[in-house]
Amino acid sequence: MALTVKDSYGGKTGPEKLPGPKDRYTHTWTVISTGATTGQSVLSKIGVTLGSTNPDYPGCVCTQVSPEQDPDAEKVWRVRATYDSALSNWPLNELEPETIPTLRAPVVTLSTERAEMYLPHDSDEKPFVNVPFKKPFDPFPIPYMHLRIDVTKNFASITIDDLKLYVPSVNSAQYQVGDLGVIEKGEGLLDSVSATPMREYGIWYWRVSCSILVNPLKWIPFKVLNVSDVYVNDNGVVTLPKDDQGVTFMDKYPITVQGKRAGVGTYHWLEFRLFRWRNFGALQLFD
Repeated sequence: MALTVKDSYGGKTGPEKLPGPKDRYTHTWTVISTGATTGQSVLSKIGVTLGSTNPDYPGCVCTQVSPEQDPDAEKVWRVRATYDSALSNWPLNELEPETIPTLRAPVVTLSTERAEMYLPHDSDEKPFVNVPFKKPFDPFPIPYMHLRIDVTKNFASITIDDLKLYVPSVNSAQYQVGDLGVIEKGEGLLDSVSATPMREYGIWYWRVSCSILVNPLKWIPFKVLNVSDVYVNDNGVVTLPKDDQGVTFMDKYPITVQGKRAGVGTYHWLEFRLFRWRNFGALQLFD
């Protein structure tokens, strides 16, 4: 099978003046084959790929190319390539900021996300215990609404190590969210990150999207009521609690950090860190 390539009639156009990439050119070819062929074979014959330079205008790169088979003649293909001025060939002061992907402002959306949480206490940090026996309830799911902040920004490069370092993590310091305000230390959880490679005007970059869940009750530390079904008595002996009839029961009651029964209305909390501390400012999402 042989392929014959020729320029289509009126197959070269340009320059079309554009505000950002400056110039745009197009080139159209007609390819005739002696047998069955594919679009990929046609492109290989012409030698055009995304990012290849225009032979007549070396400062322009191919940003779009499409081979199309003639519906009335299966051995005839037409290929149209679009070439735009490569941004790297223009001084930055001659380009509109929005033209350069990595200089564009981040896109921010706000929403709420409903979830079920097993909270150890209410908003006043009072534990869930019955009255008057102070016996803790078993954890139960509580409907809760989080503020969700979704941010999309373009970066010249990223690494897997960057993603592993921050997902999941909690802000270790007050974090400024653009002009929207601040997230106090411990309130923001970087919940998810996605990164997609993109290409515009011959330049590769990464479009990164992050989601931050805001919890005014703080993600760190996670507090758990210190309870046990045994306690240390006044003689320092580990004791099983008994009722008035001297019968041992296995219910859990609040205890102190020394293991003794807690006094009425006194609660001791154990604190755990479920997420890593990270400086969100280093992400440069709003810079």
